[in-house]
Amino acid sequence: MTKAQLRKRMLKLRKALSSDEVKRRSESVLSHLFSHPVYRNSRIVHTYISVDDEVDTWPLISRALDDGKRVVVPVVSGDEDMVHCEVDSRSEFVRGRFGLWEPKHRREVDVKELDLVVVPAVAFDRRGYRLGFGRGYYDRFLSQVSAPKVGLAFDFQVVPLIPEDHHDERVDYLATEEGIFRIFKKN
Repeated sequence: MTKAQLRKRMLKLRKALSSDEVKRRSESVLSHLFSHPVYRNSRIVHTYISVDDEVDTWPLISRALDDGKRVVVPVVSGDEDMVHCEVDSRSEFVRGRFGLWEPKHRREVDVKELDLVVVPAVAFDRRGYRLGFGRGYYDRFLSQVSAPKVGLAFDFQVVPLIPEDHHDERVDYLATEEGIFRIFKKN
């Protein structure tokens, strides 16, 4: 299956979920993340802001702030880049490029400060490869990050194999309704 075919199939499956199902499944995924040392030991958490039928990260943002962590979110800033902005409980959000939520006021953070990065995808495989929307924003970002990277996905979004390209970046952990799993990378 090509990336385009897999993307279409996965998005159709996600779209079929009711909002209650997304909420229930998301709570399960996040409970595994919250109980894991990779989250508990972090101080500066970078997370995407979920939209529609993605694993819901709004509770992650609230919980991290309640836990005294700094929270950083991505903002698409141009044709090829994202900037990374800190948010707090007073932050206001607006719809930006591609209909994504972003903070109204930007306080940029250097990616070298991050010690946990929560990663979205249309699908993941057990090797840690991810299938995004094909624009490359996250691959470029993840190539600059040394912090642990955790992919969030519903169980059905984990597939046997995603065709990879030389520029594709992998996650270190994968969190689903079943648990959180360490990805062991071989050269």
